Amino acid sequence: MNKHVAESYMFASHPRQLVEQISTCVAGLCEAIAGSDRECMLVFNPGDAILRAIEGSLLLRVSANNVVACRSLQTVIESSLFENKSGAPAEIRWFPGEDTPFVVVERLLAKLQTSTASE
Repeated sequence: MNKHVAESYMFASHPRQLVEQISTCVAGLCEAIAGSDRECMLVFNPGDAILRAIEGSLLLRVSANNVVACRSLQTVIESSLFENKSGAPAEIRWFPGEDTPFVVVERLLAKLQTSTASE
């Protein structure tokens, strides 16, 4: 199990297309790619990444056994977003992840929905 985990999300009108675009962009760096346009696992030498398309958002998760590899995978994912000119935000904020994939960002998105609904 990897010790260093980071998660992020970005709002996207076509998140499934972003999963495909990112996977295609980083394919040459991966040891393996598994999944679909809804969820894709990218396996790298120092760790892995999971991309998950949900309604209106793209969830991102990277994990590695050391902090340098984890940050490097974050940079690879961010670079592929910017390379595709996908309407990516100017900055992607990463959050420390937990054992279960996407628990942190799903909590954050739920809080956003709650605060938006109460306004």
